[in-house]
Amino acid sequence: MEKTQKQLVIAMASCLMVGALAFGGTMAYLTDTEGATNTFTIGKVQIDLEEPGYPGNADDSVKNLVPNQEIAKDPQVENTGINDAIVFMTVEVPNEEVTVVGADGTKGQKALTDLFWFKDSADQQSTFANNWNAKWIELTGKETAATTDAKTHKYVFAYSEKVAKDGKTEALFDKVQLKNVIEKEVDASTRNIVVNAYAIQAAEVLEGESTDLTDTLTAETLGKIYDAYFKQNGNAAANTVQKDAATNNAKDLSGTDR
Repeated sequence: MEKTQKQLVIAMASCLMVGALAFGGTMAYLTDTEGATNTFTIGKVQIDLEEPGYPGNADDSVKNLVPNQEIAKDPQVENTGINDAIVFMTVEVPNEEVTVVGADGTKGQKALTDLFWFKDSADQQSTFANNWNAKWIELTGKETAATTDAKTHKYVFAYSEKVAKDGKTEALFDKVQLKNVIEKEVDASTRNIVVNAYAIQAAEVLEGESTDLTDTLTAETLGKIYDAYFKQNGNAAANTVQKDAATNNAKDLSGTDR
């Protein structure tokens, strides 16, 4: 009997040890794994410069202009990309040493002067003044005056609103008018008005660590965004544009799909 009891005690002890070992095994490192693949798409900024009212460089109406003659020219920008955009436009105007004459024949002083006025469609032919669309903010501090060596005056404008996908700006102006200058002070050679458009994303253009310049579009913040564009892309002084609106991007100069 004693032997049987001793064997029972040993057997019970063995069971307890096995149980303890089994329990201890469940106290090892508890592990799990799970994953997530986050899919992002990259945006795209693309614009088209359009002048639907302009008759075209080959049209007879833009040849052999006479003083006070008006030509339809209505530069505007369409967002043909994916993301909202902030849009800028520059206008380079030829200058000459000329005498401008008033509507009543009064002569002004001979000086280095823009050869064209930029006008709204409602302006009379006798309205001798620039009339830019109020939606465009002139960035005067970014402009370049004409000199006797570089006879081009460059105006710089920023659109006052973000331009959404498929949206359009209003035209900066609707027509140009050759100024009433004294005969023979301007020769018969070709004169070019050069319009360039630029666009940058309309969010997260940062200044410092946390300031987003696009939160409030003022002349000051738009000027900083304009500078940021050219720091990234270069050619700020020369204002060089590699794309011709008549041959590149989604639409041609008239706004027609290519």
